[in-house]
Amino acid sequence: MDTEGRAGIDRVATSLTEAWNARDGLAFANCFTTDADFVNIFALHVVGREAVAKQHQFIFDSICRGSRITFSILEARALADTIVLAHIAADLRVPEGPLAGEIKTLASAVLVRDDVGWLIASFHNTREQQPSGPPERNDRVLGRNEGSCAICDAQMTSAAD
Repeated sequence: MDTEGRAGIDRVATSLTEAWNARDGLAFANCFTTDADFVNIFALHVVGREAVAKQHQFIFDSICRGSRITFSILEARALADTIVLAHIAADLRVPEGPLAGEIKTLASAVLVRDDVGWLIASFHNTREQQPSGPPERNDRVLGRNEGSCAICDAQMTSAAD
């Protein structure tokens, strides 16, 4: 991806950040295509810019009231001249309510470029969290100890074939 393309992708992250922090659902949704797919951290799937705007305005006015966020592009890879796969990190701070505290997420996003610039066509957001359970089990689940999880080893072996 060229420097100009990457700068455009970074502008999308900046626009998302500015819209969220302004609590402006419409401005947030304007970063998306009219037919975009959006999956939030609770696996709620909405389709279309209008639905993205409505969903975000609702959370800006309720469970994320007063929150601040920073979106940043961790990596972006061109799939074609006008299509990019990006991984977007978010650091959200919510002052009160059911989501109070810091929430970190990682989204996989497909962006498309038109005559105006880059827009998000698909955004699948995942909350960063440790699996529940004892640490030794978590290490096996996360693949930290090679050879410690027969199922994981079998999956990695078949994936390599």
